[in-house]
Amino acid sequence: MKTRNSALFILLLFSVAVTAQENVSKPENGKLLIIFENGLLAGHPDGTYPAPFSSNLSIVYELDKRLLLGAGSGAEIIGKTFVPFFADIRILPFKSKPLFIYGKAGYTLCLNNSAGGSEEIVYYDSYYYPSHYPHPISNDFTTHGGLLIESGLGVIFRKNNWGTSISLGYRYQQTKDITTNLENEMEYENYFNRLALRVGFWF
Repeated sequence: MKTRNSALFILLLFSVAVTAQENVSKPENGKLLIIFENGLLAGHPDGTYPAPFSSNLSIVYELDKRLLLGAGSGAEIIGKTFVPFFADIRILPFKSKPLFIYGKAGYTLCLNNSAGGSEEIVYYDSYYYPSHYPHPISNDFTTHGGLLIESGLGVIFRKNNWGTSISLGYRYQQTKDITTNLENEMEYENYFNRLALRVGFWF
């Protein structure tokens, strides 16, 4: 069910972006581009989520042939469905080479952040739990999003008005669990350090 809902959300986001591109007039000195990327956030193979799925869609403005600025959103399944909102920058430093540098920074929201009953133990990349308190197993358990930062390198292959890209980057992301156990509310901060492997389509 989570995967189906995420897929519907991604399709809806993509259709809205395409419609927006058709309806927005293009500036004389630049143009709007849609970048649709899918991939994996690869981590430690022994983790609970070694390679969760990630789908991002950005709308960027081409200031010139070497600098693009914009914003984006998407859906990522890390046990639960997270929706990122981020600023997006792309730099193409060479005229004759198809290399680009990218950066994203923003915040994620957890769509299905509540859970009843005991929550399964999740092994994060790293985390902070108070030493006197066990891993969060509770009848009242909620998950929240947090800060995200991503940067990396890619290669784009252009043809007429569209292109495809392959990129590799580093992704840092925070989430937070809030539990109530024995009438005490506790917060647990989780940290993800991942390699972002993506295939993109530029329109």
